[in-house]
Amino acid sequence: MPIIGFMSTLSVLLRIEKFLSGGNQLQQSKTSMSGKLRNIVIGDQDYVYTVNSKYDKVNKVDSISLRAFLKGNRKFPLEIEFVTKEQFIVGSPLFHGVDLFNTISKMSERVNINQPGFVRQFILLGIENGWTGKNKIPLQNGMGFLRKMGYILDEIQCHNPCSS
Repeated sequence: MPIIGFMSTLSVLLRIEKFLSGGNQLQQSKTSMSGKLRNIVIGDQDYVYTVNSKYDKVNKVDSISLRAFLKGNRKFPLEIEFVTKEQFIVGSPLFHGVDLFNTISKMSERVNINQPGFVRQFILLGIENGWTGKNKIPLQNGMGFLRKMGYILDEIQCHNPCSS
């Protein structure tokens, strides 16, 4: 079995075990694709980034956070949050990949926030919103970024009480 398939299966099994055992002692679970920063080059600029997934059992919200920095300057991160419908067993659909219709390409496309192509687009949208890597800007709404990129989010969109 490929390591990715094994890790996905392990993640699902651990979530099922927590769910079946009541899991009341653990209010939140967090997953990271890797413990270290990953590199990406956009134009002539080097960036590092992390992608984390978090499930809040109390509020029943799945969220992914993307944090990007200019390489060598972790003082001013670009922070983007994606809040989706509760998917307790499998986690956030954007973290593992989900097919969404894109109104620009007129096709269904696989969206996985961990893919460098998406990270690149999100950093460029952050720059468009005023982030330079040397300044602080407010937390960015990742679902708004996806809408701007043409994706229809009805099947994963979180409605009240979710904030995004």
